[in-house]
Amino acid sequence: MDRDGGSREVEIKDCMGQVIQRLELQLSPGIHLLPIPPAGIATLIIGGLPKENHDAATN
Repeated sequence: MDRDGGSREVEIKDCMGQVIQRLELQLSPGIHLLPIPPAGIATLIIGGLPKENHDAATN
């Protein structure tokens, strides 16, 4: 990545899949530290709704 990636939303989930934090991340070249708990996961939301939210919104 040699240019600014813009601002993106990140969801941080715990080991049970519960969203514990949402934050805006300014993407730029380099390393970004995220507050991910042990056995947790971070999801970078590129555009639109995450699949689980999209399914709920369309039903």
